[in-house]
Amino acid sequence: MSSARTAMRLTLAAIVVVSAILLAAYYSYVHNRKPTILRGAVMMQDSDPRKELPIADVQISVADNLGVAPAKSDSSGGFSLQIRLGVRKRTPVILQFRHPNYRPLDIAEIVGDQLYIAHMVPLTRQNQDADNRPSVTVGNVRVRYSIKATQDVNIGSAVRVFQVVNRNGVLCKGQFPCSPDGKWKAGTNSTTLDAGAGNEFRDARISCIAGPCPFTRIESDGFSKGGQTITATAVGWSDTATFLVEAEVFRKMASEVIHESYPVIFGLQSHATFPLSFRIPGWCKNASIAVNGKAITTAPDANGFVRIERRWKSGDKINLQFPMSAKVTVAHDANLDDAPYAAVTYGPLSFVIPIADLQDENTPDPAARWKYALDTTADGSSSGITVERTAMPAHWNWPLASPLKLRVPMQRVEWDGKTLPSKPAANSEQLPESLTLVPYGCTKFRVALMPVTERTYRRS
Repeated sequence: MSSARTAMRLTLAAIVVVSAILLAAYYSYVHNRKPTILRGAVMMQDSDPRKELPIADVQISVADNLGVAPAKSDSSGGFSLQIRLGVRKRTPVILQFRHPNYRPLDIAEIVGDQLYIAHMVPLTRQNQDADNRPSVTVGNVRVRYSIKATQDVNIGSAVRVFQVVNRNGVLCKGQFPCSPDGKWKAGTNSTTLDAGAGNEFRDARISCIAGPCPFTRIESDGFSKGGQTITATAVGWSDTATFLVEAEVFRKMASEVIHESYPVIFGLQSHATFPLSFRIPGWCKNASIAVNGKAITTAPDANGFVRIERRWKSGDKINLQFPMSAKVTVAHDANLDDAPYAAVTYGPLSFVIPIADLQDENTPDPAARWKYALDTTADGSSSGITVERTAMPAHWNWPLASPLKLRVPMQRVEWDGKTLPSKPAANSEQLPESLTLVPYGCTKFRVALMPVTERTYRRS
């Protein structure tokens, strides 16, 4: 009898121990496993890869509520979408892409370690113009602008488009070139521009304009210092991507060019009825259009155009005004483990922390102060930002004393200027410093993507 009780107790003890081990293992599994994050890019569908433009503000979700929360694509088309815990790899899912200017897109995919590329078809606006309308001659179109040249005259711009051809999802297996993490097979390409004898390139820049831009990078910098010839090299580890190289061409000339004109005036031989379409920039929220001094209240269509159809007569005047405002945008760098950063714009202009150069004009001043994190609201408003305007300089030579500046609240941080901090900077108890930002083209050396503080990040 005693032996039976002892055996029963041992059995119960063993059951309790095994149950505790299983519960501990389950608890460790549930609380220590990493969430699955799907990363990809959204582009406009086109048979020409050079026209596969990135699409921003696309809402991405997973059908059947398998995602933690919907994601939104950034300005490069990139997105990161977290899958709910419990959804295993190789599970079939439906990725849903929604944008008001594009057809809804549902893609059947498998949860896994891959790059997800989506191509969306834009909605076409019904052509309301009749094909049988008579042609109308429009003349005397004049635009007002003025340029005061210096001895170094901008004689034009150079533009070159090139592609990095590659196929998505091919493992590298140690065959150069590869993605930064060494996993995916990559492609690389370069292009060279020559400004011609006696000319030199300035303000050279390269950008990805089509294809899966989040999965590309500039491989070498043979263009930012300018000169008669510049070379740009890029690498991409997804599908084919298209890059644009731009540069201003300068030549030393002793001349002055001044252009003057007036509001747009149409000269017609007689009255005529026809439509005119005006593109409203995406950055402008309160554009105004007036015809002969009378405001037009027509709203932009899905493609950003305001269409005015009326009976026009000779001498009609159209005035367009595009008010500008400061805006803060917080995003994440998909190539740096989603490191947060902020960008500041004023209308179409990108503003940066300027870094002065030394007398040789090609070396940044080591004493320059640029180690700051943005410390303002990031809800798209201009809270805490002030605009300063001064007269145009007599000579334009990379002036840090720009005639248009922004004063922005900043907090000092320590970072190397090469790799963005992986997380927002801790809030300081001290009041933010007011730092001056200048337009991107007013300084050779700059910080355009800035670290952010925790309070700025939380408000984004």
